Amino acid sequence: MKKTLVFYAMLLLLAVSCKQTDNDVKGGSDYSNNNSNTIVHDGITREYVLYIPSSYDGVTSVPVLFNFHGFGGVASNYMNEADMRSLAESETFILVYPQGSTINGSSHWNSCPTGGDNKSTADDFGFTEAMIAEISANYAIDSQRIY
Repeated sequence: MKKTLVFYAMLLLLAVSCKQTDNDVKGGSDYSNNNSNTIVHDGITREYVLYIPSSYDGVTSVPVLFNFHGFGGVASNYMNEADMRSLAESETFILVYPQGSTINGSSHWNSCPTGGDNKSTADDFGFTEAMIAEISANYAIDSQRIY
């Protein structure tokens, strides 16, 4: 179920086209995020900004909402642009703003299935799964309500 939810979350990204036209640069972020958490996935240190609402009590399992920035974006800036913190407070859910890896100097998401037309080898499906595992190890989350 988690993989299906992760798949659908990645499909909702403002994804880059799946053409092999850019040079692949597999690496972490060249961007600086405020209040970021890090996780090592696939040998690369990746960042994400985590917002835990004050309404979270640590006992009741809550939903998690991933909010992915667009091509070239920065997670902490996007958190301010697509600010859902007041909604997270009123509805009690955890917000996650992941940081894309870089390709040709711009942050991106690899939302294409593995294949010959990928621009990137970044494992963003695996990165998303790793974030879910990390967050669920530290917070009471409803694994049926990961968006």
